[in-house]
Amino acid sequence: MKSFVLVNLFILLFLSLFSQENVYFRDDFGDNTYKWEYDPNRQLNAYIEDSCLYINNLSSIEAPARYVRNLFLCNDSNFVIETKLAFLNYDVEQTAGLIWHSRDNHNGFYFQITNTGKVRIWGNKHNLSLDYLAWTDFPAFKNVDGLVLRIEKNAQNMNFFVNNILVLSSPYRGQYGYEMGFTIGKFADIKIDYIEVVHPPIKESDKKIAEKLKPDDLFWLIQEEKYKQQISIFGKVFDLNTGGVLRSASVFVLDTLGNELMTTQTNEMGEFSVLTKFAERILIKSKTNNYLSNAQEFNFSINDESFERKFDFHLQKIEVGKTIVLKNVLFPQGKSELLIESYFELNKLVDMMKENPNMEIELSGHTDNSGSAEKNYILSEERVESVKQYLVNKGISLSRITGKGYGGDFPVTSNDNDLTRHLNRRVEFKIVKN
Repeated sequence: MKSFVLVNLFILLFLSLFSQENVYFRDDFGDNTYKWEYDPNRQLNAYIEDSCLYINNLSSIEAPARYVRNLFLCNDSNFVIETKLAFLNYDVEQTAGLIWHSRDNHNGFYFQITNTGKVRIWGNKHNLSLDYLAWTDFPAFKNVDGLVLRIEKNAQNMNFFVNNILVLSSPYRGQYGYEMGFTIGKFADIKIDYIEVVHPPIKESDKKIAEKLKPDDLFWLIQEEKYKQQISIFGKVFDLNTGGVLRSASVFVLDTLGNELMTTQTNEMGEFSVLTKFAERILIKSKTNNYLSNAQEFNFSINDESFERKFDFHLQKIEVGKTIVLKNVLFPQGKSELLIESYFELNKLVDMMKENPNMEIELSGHTDNSGSAEKNYILSEERVESVKQYLVNKGISLSRITGKGYGGDFPVTSNDNDLTRHLNRRVEFKIVKN
């Protein structure tokens, strides 16, 4: 036992020393050692007191103000950016957050949060704004004294956390520039405890790095020529039940705002192939008469070796009485609030009902067998209501939706272990009229 404890202490010490070696930059605001800069056209009042940075944006300009410094982050390396901030005024909604890989007001990435618990993650390139996470409500972050924002880059993935809660996972999106720091909304009054960047050591004398440290280059690590390339997606469309191919099925390519980029149809072999301009996120959708449409989102990074993807659609024939599981409609354990990961699947159901205006459905909610049967019935009813309300908020008439919770009465698999139990926590819908 003693040797086990000593080994674990050694491992923790090693990891601690390793992480300290990789602290690339940290400011605890004990003084004004580091060169922070902000737009002189904004009325920012910034000062350091009691080892905290205080920033008050007195400007009424809608676009957020910036408080930044130069910091190079290598595209090939993993990194973590973390800061702790607090809002000092809750009388009106205020916004603050992190800027990373920023060149100027028109090129950069933003990780923003409000004192009312809304979170947004977006990019601004050549004055074109792209939402990666549109303003989304997180009640757990509302009126919280301290908010820790953390960005983790791992290989080609980016994860964004607030107070250790994951709010978005997305592909890594390259770099727009060399500045990093804070974004402050109009009239915002904030306090910042620290900012830290964990990143492997960088030698500015290395040729690979030195070439990118010239101010005129602005660290444009995004390979612009890749934006001129095209994305290729190909595959087949099948009948989900029979496995037969579907001829003349329509296949659409849309951007994340729902704008149609192109359309095609499957051939006699049920095959399709689409070629469209480069975009970081696209939606591809297939539908045909008497079948429920289906959609798939694809994410691309400018660092991808290939912009080619293969994907096969399996479409469900519209049949009255047919029950369909809503995959990836997720809830926190023991709760009925929809997780944001559910929205994509539910939006597909919204589209189906809009494309089939006579369709009526019956929702059914199910739980595993954990807890009391009575509580599980109530929870399953509440989850059905959450889904129903989401559909109504998206424009589907309440008269077209019925629903009921069944608790744990109808498991689809064993409740004996965690690997299968989660499959019983689900929401299904049955077509009752078409």
